Amino acid sequence: MRCHAIGYLAPVLALTSGCLSKPALVPQIYSLDSPPERVESRLADARVISLRDVEVAPQFDHTDLHYRTGGHRLESDPLARFAAPPGAMLTDSIRAYLLNANFVRDVVSPGDDAPVDLLVEARANELSADFTAAGEAAALVTLEFIVSSPRGSAPGGSAFRKQYARRARLSKRTSGALVDAWNLEVADIMRDFLRDLEAFLTSPPAIANPRQ
Repeated sequence: MRCHAIGYLAPVLALTSGCLSKPALVPQIYSLDSPPERVESRLADARVISLRDVEVAPQFDHTDLHYRTGGHRLESDPLARFAAPPGAMLTDSIRAYLLNANFVRDVVSPGDDAPVDLLVEARANELSADFTAAGEAAALVTLEFIVSSPRGSAPGGSAFRKQYARRARLSKRTSGALVDAWNLEVADIMRDFLRDLEAFLTSPPAIANPRQ
């Protein structure tokens, strides 16, 4: 689902954040989008991945959009919200990015009967806008990934853990521009993560082919 509506920040932010566009009169609803499906041949040794539901840091685990407006202060925007909880949309998006990778055969949920090669966990540590400076606004996204082997398939458990952070300057202080930037940042993070994941799968023999 892709939302093309452009919404404006709530009136309270006009008082705290300097020069902002005028607020919307009705709520604007947005999505974090999955990429288009790619039809591509899978590698012969493509892996099956178990993906846990994405965990979102409590301060951002809301449907209302959140902005940093100064110091350690966060403010929610009741007139700009997600169509669904951000964790659920991020889970769908990450699953779609994984399925588009030619080294991934399938993505299943924990508890499915299918044998899996890797477990992937993701956490959104930051999903906000930075409006602390009057002259500059930025979209902030930080995703952390933990990749591990299925229990009993290899010693050591955790394979690798890495955090990916993005900060994109906003040309407009609008909720629509913010969500557009978030979607681009998630796409950029997933490109880096998939590159790291593929590189990992070609290197450590301990869990590269745990089902063999």
